[in-house]
Amino acid sequence: MFVTSFAPNLLREKLQAAKTYMAENKTNYWDDLVTAEKKNRERFLGKIGRTTWLSVFAPLGSVGDVIATVDSLRSTLELSEDDLLDLATGLTKLMAAYDRMGIYNFNMSFYAGSKNDDHARLHLVFSPRIYFNPSIGTPDVASLGRLFGESVCMGFPEEINAFLRSEF
Repeated sequence: MFVTSFAPNLLREKLQAAKTYMAENKTNYWDDLVTAEKKNRERFLGKIGRTTWLSVFAPLGSVGDVIATVDSLRSTLELSEDDLLDLATGLTKLMAAYDRMGIYNFNMSFYAGSKNDDHARLHLVFSPRIYFNPSIGTPDVASLGRLFGESVCMGFPEEINAFLRSEF
């Protein structure tokens, strides 16, 4: 779980882009995306209750990501028990499908706006993780970089520099 008092980089970028889209088009980007993908059918996976499941056009992950939007909701606080069950059902279907491909590790994140963000739609991104080198036993990347656009350094640069400098 990742908790912060401010939105991570990628969420801030998504919210700003959706706000700009709404200002220019007078419609909600997420609603328009769902409508277009349902019509096109190439990336539309299905609808479960108020959740629409889509393959992502430009995935962040190396095996393709899936996005689920929840009709007319902006934040997790608006989710009903039925919505939670629908999301769980969709995630179960995704995990079963990826299991058949031999993929068992995933990153997932909810992207929400605040209750007054008419340009926002609550959505989640489900991103499979693969092993680039099975012998080391760790998947490709962690969620902070992949799904939030945030980097993590496991030490202070000055301390790392002191350690590295001893070799020069």
